[in-house]
Amino acid sequence: EIKEFHLFAGIGGGIYGGELLGHKCCAGVEIMPYARKVLKQRQKDGWMPKFPILPDVTKLAQEVDAGEGFADLDGKRHKIDFDVLCGGFPCQAFSTAAHGKNIASKNLWDYMFEFVKASKAPIVFGENVVLRAIEKARHDLEGVGYKVERIRLGCEDLGADHRRNRFWLLAVRNDATGDRTFKNLSEHITSLPKLTGKCWTLNPEETGVAVDVPACDRRDQLLGIGNAQSPFVAASAFRVLVNRHLNHIDGQKEVVSSEELGKVFE
Repeated sequence: EIKEFHLFAGIGGGIYGGELLGHKCCAGVEIMPYARKVLKQRQKDGWMPKFPILPDVTKLAQEVDAGEGFADLDGKRHKIDFDVLCGGFPCQAFSTAAHGKNIASKNLWDYMFEFVKASKAPIVFGENVVLRAIEKARHDLEGVGYKVERIRLGCEDLGADHRRNRFWLLAVRNDATGDRTFKNLSEHITSLPKLTGKCWTLNPEETGVAVDVPACDRRDQLLGIGNAQSPFVAASAFRVLVNRHLNHIDGQKEVVSSEELGKVFE
């Protein structure tokens, strides 16, 4: 069983990506109240497994150092053991869309990196909209002893009608724990059949299935969807990156070839 710890969990796109790979989410961290509401509802209705939801990524490294476990939304403490630390850290500190007015306080990668070091995460799976952010993460992780591969993969590459470009990295800790974890993970990943992209072609209200949408601020809903990872893209990126580590494709650019993608997705 491969256990994932999801930082910046949002409405759970990355968690569903892990489920497509047969992984299990053991905890999620999310600060936005609406996104936490969605995660709780998905747990309640059975579309997502039960796991503790933690509120604040900025305090995780301190909680590791204190050795008291992690406090969830209700203040309960949990000892969380994981194989893969996942996180699509915010892009506001790096994005070119800010036209030079980037928000330094939104740079939450530093908190994720502190937690990587404090927890000695065996494997790190990171995502960002901006290559510069992923390059910063790659540089930091390599500096503390991780082997890193990174790629660009978006919804358009999987045949969707929109781009949604994303950059991804997979970092493996260069020690016995990292090697052992990656061996177990890669044996599982390479045994999987290809992912097959299937989706509805009708709007939900046209399917005849009752849809219960809780009342919410439309802006929160759009923000939750806009920030979310596509599960198929996250799962495909993970598999491509595992293959790159196995095949030692050092120095290859971030573009994923059709041959690479064809091995994991159709």
